[in-house]
Amino acid sequence: MSNQNKNAVNPLKYIIIVVIIVGIAVFFSEHYEETNDNYNAEEVTQINKELSSVFSEDYNNQTIEKKKEICKNKLNELEKNNSIKDIIYNEEFKIYEFKYTNGGSGGILVEPFKDNVDSISKNYATKDVSGIVQNITNKVPLDFTVNPYTDNNLEAKFFYGLGHDDILQNIKEREQLYDSEWLFTSIDEDVTIDDFKNRLEGNDLIVIAEHGSFFNNEPVICTKEVVTNGNQKQYKDDILKDNISIVTYQEDNSGNSYYIIRPQFFKEHYKNKELKGSLIYLGCCLGYKNDKLVNAFKEAGADCVIGNTETVYSWYNAKMQDAFVYALLCGDTAQEALNYAKSIWGQNDIEYAYKYFLGGPDKSEVATPEIYCGQNFKLVTIAGENNTPVYAQAQTEQTISYDQALKEGELCYLSAYQSYWGMVNGQDVIQDTANNMAYVNVTNMNEIKNRFSQKGFDQFCKYNEIQLINGTYYKPWGDRGSHLYYTGHELQLNLADITPNKITFTSIEKFSDPEWPTQRNRFVIVKENGQWIVDEFTLAD
Repeated sequence: MSNQNKNAVNPLKYIIIVVIIVGIAVFFSEHYEETNDNYNAEEVTQINKELSSVFSEDYNNQTIEKKKEICKNKLNELEKNNSIKDIIYNEEFKIYEFKYTNGGSGGILVEPFKDNVDSISKNYATKDVSGIVQNITNKVPLDFTVNPYTDNNLEAKFFYGLGHDDILQNIKEREQLYDSEWLFTSIDEDVTIDDFKNRLEGNDLIVIAEHGSFFNNEPVICTKEVVTNGNQKQYKDDILKDNISIVTYQEDNSGNSYYIIRPQFFKEHYKNKELKGSLIYLGCCLGYKNDKLVNAFKEAGADCVIGNTETVYSWYNAKMQDAFVYALLCGDTAQEALNYAKSIWGQNDIEYAYKYFLGGPDKSEVATPEIYCGQNFKLVTIAGENNTPVYAQAQTEQTISYDQALKEGELCYLSAYQSYWGMVNGQDVIQDTANNMAYVNVTNMNEIKNRFSQKGFDQFCKYNEIQLINGTYYKPWGDRGSHLYYTGHELQLNLADITPNKITFTSIEKFSDPEWPTQRNRFVIVKENGQWIVDEFTLAD
């Protein structure tokens, strides 16, 4: 047999192979169509309603083990009715996962999203803080009468679904600021699956401030879009492909279920790298618990992706984003900007909680935002500055450190309040026989007055019952004057209310006599013409 005959190809062999391939394709096509035809939105909605029925008024009073039992009993009942299958439980994230029999996946959260993670009081305060804590003004120190950047038409998109009005208001205030700084920003408060599918492309900065969880060993974005019969039909392909899943949890006793977005969603809908040129800041919990979600955004084309490594405090998250974007607009790389934000608000949310939460943190997980890819990404290039960051100079001009704030407050306190003790001059006394009162004059009031704004001085005089009589300041004899048992004071900064030109304190006056109560005064100092003066003075107790 010749070599030519040995290498000859039988055409029948190709025909058989083609027939087999076509047959396989037809089988899967028909199977997929059959699955689509079998999907029943109304049935899924009914299953979800039955699941939500476990959240009775007494549910929150149960132990975690009892809650698991309640949920599992309902799931077993649905499995017995052939409504769901393949039930598994994720102990770490307290969620049951399952498959709907007619297609798609679902879950039920045994524990709802925690309030202490979602939001905490902004009226936080701390004392004895080690290191420097700074609260910056987020106005970038550049001339924005013209565009200072070489980049034109910069756009930012915020997807917000945390449900907390105070954080949303904070973002809206930043929206106006960013617009004035040539970063044209829009906020979507009612984010849908369709928004995630169609509205990410074309943005330079994308901040996703939604709840996050874990499902099937991958981080997921938890939307607030309620599952309905109508949108199930709209999203049917994504449901059946497990791009999205349906989760039921205790939210507002509405009995609603919600969509969660899985990493594959972004790979499919942005498979042509439509997110190229963008920075993604995943402000949800657990976004970078592993690399599945952050990598999905990278595969979708994003140049830089940042995510939280654990369940994160929402206010730490919001503060970090604010300082991070500020530094980006000053010309920093993503890594430089993140380092800068951490230097101000803490390396992680537990460090932040120790400084700002009364009582410290109330969770054990330590969350920090980390960059998955694009450490050298730059949002802007400052025209004529050779990419040199400008925030280092701005920091000195527009921020005030914890130690500096205490020093300025101390000077005001000593110059005003402390100099007041012992000012009474008993040689000049006015007798008010009608009211059986005696008034003594107060010396060096002009010196005190120089340390106050007019409003603050009026408040100070009112508190101390000081009166101006014939050009001289007088006060009732023996009232609110020098006190024998006074031992000193302590100043506490109200860190939530520090700006470059305003600082709020609580002064705690202490006495050696146990029968004499500690006095707490609130006072505010402001900067006028380069000098710190007292603007408000009120009793806190």
